[in-house]
Amino acid sequence: MATALDVLAPLRESLLPVPAPQLGVCKICHNGIEPKYSQCPSCNKGSDALGVLDPIIPIALSIHGELLHHTLRKYKDDANDEIKRRLSRRLAALLTVFLYYHSKCLGDWDILVPVPSAGRTALMPVLNMTPYQVKVETLLHSASSTSPGARITNPARFSIDRDVQGDRILLLDDTFTTGASLFSARATLTSAGAKVVQAVVLGRHIRPDIWPPASELLSWLGGRPWIPERCCICAGEYRTVPTLF
Repeated sequence: MATALDVLAPLRESLLPVPAPQLGVCKICHNGIEPKYSQCPSCNKGSDALGVLDPIIPIALSIHGELLHHTLRKYKDDANDEIKRRLSRRLAALLTVFLYYHSKCLGDWDILVPVPSAGRTALMPVLNMTPYQVKVETLLHSASSTSPGARITNPARFSIDRDVQGDRILLLDDTFTTGASLFSARATLTSAGAKVVQAVVLGRHIRPDIWPPASELLSWLGGRPWIPERCCICAGEYRTVPTLF
């Protein structure tokens, strides 16, 4: 029987490790930024709407136009059902490997809640292929007043179908682009009394072709291997190795 690492193999070589927050790296989403700032423009917009933001945890960086980016698009939108199933299986392996190695980084949680998009919970085929499917609850639903695809950061963007007071939630999204969905979902849950232990995304989408700080980030990060035992919490990448003296 194939292991999660076996299933992940076709995708693994394309995965980029996530940098730790540092000069030139957003402290919230880990994208490249101009060194004089601590947050990227997307996270600044989220802060303007919601106040202080908690950091997210990307499993890998997703470069626009490259394999992980295509996988994260086609697993839900490809016209061929077999392709969608195969890509969903690889993403399920990625999530399974990450949760296996980094449970201590995430902390204790009881429920895994996916963020819905465009009136659907696209991640469910992925989650149903993982050992964690028994902990998944589709609590969040797009509000009827929110148009599909709208990138607005607002707790009213989502509704919840039951009382979540005191629940310890691991929030999961497939892609972080502007962060509007994830930030809104987190705010919806916390305002309802839930404890969002961490917010994880499979891929932090970056555009080195149009965002120079992302290109600068890749200039020192590119070529470094993605290692399952390391994440941005326990061993994020640094531009230069920190020293004691």
